[in-house]
Amino acid sequence: MGRPSVLMVGFGGLALVLLIVSGVVFYERPTVLKVAVSSTDAEDYDLMGAAAKVLKRGHYPIRLKLVPTDGVTAAASALDHGAADLAIVRADVAMPSSGETVVLLHKDIALMLAPFGSGIEKVSDLADKRIGILSQRLGDRNVLETTLAQYDMAPTGVKMVPLAAAGVADAIRSKSIDAVFAVGKVSDATMAGVVKSVTKAGDGAPIFIPVAEAAAIAQRSPAFESIEVVRGAFGGNPPRPADDVDTLGVTYRMVADADLSQGVVASVTRFLLSERVALAQLAPGARSIEAPSTDKGAPFPVHPGTAAYIDDEEETFLDRYSDLIYIGAMVLGVLASGMTAIMSRFGPQSSVRIEDLLSRLLLVFKQVRAAGTLGSLDDFEREVDEIVAAALDDACLRGLDERRVAALNMAVEQVRAAIRDRRENLGRAMFTPANDEARLTVEASSFRPIRTLSDRSAPSDA
Repeated sequence: MGRPSVLMVGFGGLALVLLIVSGVVFYERPTVLKVAVSSTDAEDYDLMGAAAKVLKRGHYPIRLKLVPTDGVTAAASALDHGAADLAIVRADVAMPSSGETVVLLHKDIALMLAPFGSGIEKVSDLADKRIGILSQRLGDRNVLETTLAQYDMAPTGVKMVPLAAAGVADAIRSKSIDAVFAVGKVSDATMAGVVKSVTKAGDGAPIFIPVAEAAAIAQRSPAFESIEVVRGAFGGNPPRPADDVDTLGVTYRMVADADLSQGVVASVTRFLLSERVALAQLAPGARSIEAPSTDKGAPFPVHPGTAAYIDDEEETFLDRYSDLIYIGAMVLGVLASGMTAIMSRFGPQSSVRIEDLLSRLLLVFKQVRAAGTLGSLDDFEREVDEIVAAALDDACLRGLDERRVAALNMAVEQVRAAIRDRRENLGRAMFTPANDEARLTVEASSFRPIRTLSDRSAPSDA
């Protein structure tokens, strides 16, 4: 009965170890996140593809799986409907109700240019003019209409002409447009090409039309931002623009489901902000990635995981799982105590045998005190030797703790000391005066004189 129980305990312990190992492996398994991204925005789609490749090559706790959509609106909808964990959206077009900002992928500026000598210097000068709209992305036309509305100009007050980047110079030379409007990053080659085309077609430095009230527009419509295009942002000699220019801006951002784990989102944020150089080798747009503002007054909420990482308040493993670790330690302690009790019940009975030996020693100790002869003390000495020999048996000492060994050793020494004391007491009792007189009487009564040869030769009285 004992051996099967011990085996069961062993298998139970092995199962517990396997369970713990499995838990660690499960915890260390990368988390796969689905990210919805517009397939029509080639730059953002390439950036997410590069991020997925770098994550797959490295030892990161997350993986990205791209979910292509027809545009940023569809990407926001995918997040709201649970089809994605992350989404790439444009703040002025569509923000998912359940989405919170992770990082800013890039900020695009609204650039309005007029050729040299056109006489157009401010937004109000565009009344009744033809404006070539470079991009047909969803939201770009709305940026222009919002700008015109700030200056009490109706969209019908200007003529908007769809235009390709390659046709900018010809359109200006042919007088088919009076100005150009484009939305994009300052660093985009397309934007730089538009500036050069307007410069060449106008035979002089182009006029950068400022949106002087951009800050007021952004305050009224938080989806927009006020951005300053610094002097010389597009190069040239003289620099283009010649002075700093205020204009409107829009942001493309990665948002995460509000219910997504803080630890997971913190890992995504850390990866995108710390690996921009590696990502830029595959997708140059990674250089524009920025951390969002964590101010409480920010127009769009930032995910707590991102805020914790940026503000250096990220929870450690112990912070997140301290309660589970405490409860687990208690459970393991109970299991360990149970296993110890079972093993002590069905395992080698070393404790029981030691208790028996101690009981025997106690009995011998009591008998030694009452011993009346030296011979009985010799018997007790032999019994103590037998007890010591039994205690030295391997099966007896297996699993024995130091306290029991010390107790057994002390008991043996006490019994041996008692035997020595009793032996001395019995020895002294034999040589007391009364004992000496009795001994002489016995010896006298048993004395026989030694007969000489003459005594042996004389005839007896008989």
